[in-house]
Amino acid sequence: MNCELIDTLHAVTSPLSLVLLRGQLRYLQTAGFHPAALSGPGAFAEQMGANDCVPVFTVAMEREVSSLRDLASLIRIWRLLRRLRPSICNAGTPKAALLVMLAAWMARVPCRIYTMRGLRLETASGLQRMILVAAERIACACAHRVICVSPSLRDRAVNMNLVATRKTVVLGSGSSNGVDVDRFVPQPPRIARATEIRRELKLGNGPVIGYIGRFTRDKGIGELTAAFDLVRAHFQALLGIISSEKGAVVKTIGDAVMATFVRPEHAIVAGLRMRAAMDELNAQRGRDDLVVKIGIHEGPCLAVMLNERQDYFGQTVNIAARVQGLSTSQAIHVTGPVIDTPAVAAILEKQAITPIQKKAALRGIADTVVVYEIP
Repeated sequence: MNCELIDTLHAVTSPLSLVLLRGQLRYLQTAGFHPAALSGPGAFAEQMGANDCVPVFTVAMEREVSSLRDLASLIRIWRLLRRLRPSICNAGTPKAALLVMLAAWMARVPCRIYTMRGLRLETASGLQRMILVAAERIACACAHRVICVSPSLRDRAVNMNLVATRKTVVLGSGSSNGVDVDRFVPQPPRIARATEIRRELKLGNGPVIGYIGRFTRDKGIGELTAAFDLVRAHFQALLGIISSEKGAVVKTIGDAVMATFVRPEHAIVAGLRMRAAMDELNAQRGRDDLVVKIGIHEGPCLAVMLNERQDYFGQTVNIAARVQGLSTSQAIHVTGPVIDTPAVAAILEKQAITPIQKKAALRGIADTVVVYEIP
């Protein structure tokens, strides 16, 4: 390994975090640079060096605060930088940012970049938070430029006085390492595999939430479980109301529900109850950001069996979906055939609700449609 050729060094704390650099080092090679990586020791570091054909240096770095070990790691990194003498040093993840940026400053590396991928301090308190704030400020002070992976992260770092605005930059719209969109193209083999996994894990046809990361508070597991509980409460409320009003769930699409009812008046009562249920959930949470948008239409449609489930197609279904799209926060929109049903009119009159008539151009529908908003 010819260390004299290395001009760019990318550093992370854990060897597993080297995945954040996937594709970057090879790109630098094609651009004429001679990159290398630095992380803690581990099999993944060796694997990345072999796969990307780049040197990977290892220095043990403790993720938690450890004064003596951190000092030892700092000295080893400083010695490595003095030997390599890179022109550019880019460090990401909190501990590597502190140690590598400080060592790079001590070694007088000409270009020092801190890639800020998050703020671990946000979930800390007391003395630990004070230490983490100081560490972030030192890393930012030692860096010539701080790359924030999102505009919101930059705003947060600046507002907390961790770094000056002039020193920060967000690449494009913000990203840690971009997204390889080809990996998510719904090709037949991937769709077949997804169907197989759903069947193996008995997931049904409902929404699936994926989580990648350590199950720790600073990785957002608290927010994830809170979101899951909210989605579950939302579905329990909606599905329970649909069933009690002589309705049936056709399918769920994300957090949306498509349902059928025996009569239009059943759908109207269900819609009003759903809106009230969301208001109740918001009151329990002390917030008002949980909304439900409802569209109701009545008419003939084509019923078929698809993937062992009954589904519905046709213009009636299309209009119902487009009408739902007209709704904003907690709004219910219905069409003329629904509002003209005597039982529906009686329900609205009993609740002192006066529908608001509108004309709307619905996507994919040739003629303008008269719709009614239920305030």
